[in-house]
Amino acid sequence: MVVREGAAQSDPGLVEKFLRGTLKGFFYARENRSGTIPILARVQRIDENLAAKTYDVSRPAMTSDGTVSDELLKTTLEQTVKRLGLKEAPSSFVRVFDYSRTRRIRAELEAQ
Repeated sequence: MVVREGAAQSDPGLVEKFLRGTLKGFFYARENRSGTIPILARVQRIDENLAAKTYDVSRPAMTSDGTVSDELLKTTLEQTVKRLGLKEAPSSFVRVFDYSRTRRIRAELEAQ
């Protein structure tokens, strides 16, 4: 999920609700192939066989917790800075990629 810094500060409740719903959907999709395939077929307007293939190809990329490793985040930021021709990267990748809310909400969901 991408959020402008100002939006996250001006309406944190909305960001939290959206992130919580997104994580619930992500975890459902990751753990429930048979329930997800009909949803994919309907939303993408494709037949269920193609939706199943789409799911099976996408499933290995779904992380266990909805985040990616710090190492991958650092690499992504470095490549983005290089491609955009920026002179320097932000002092910390956490300024760009902040998973603190995601981790907290995931822990709350797991506790439920």
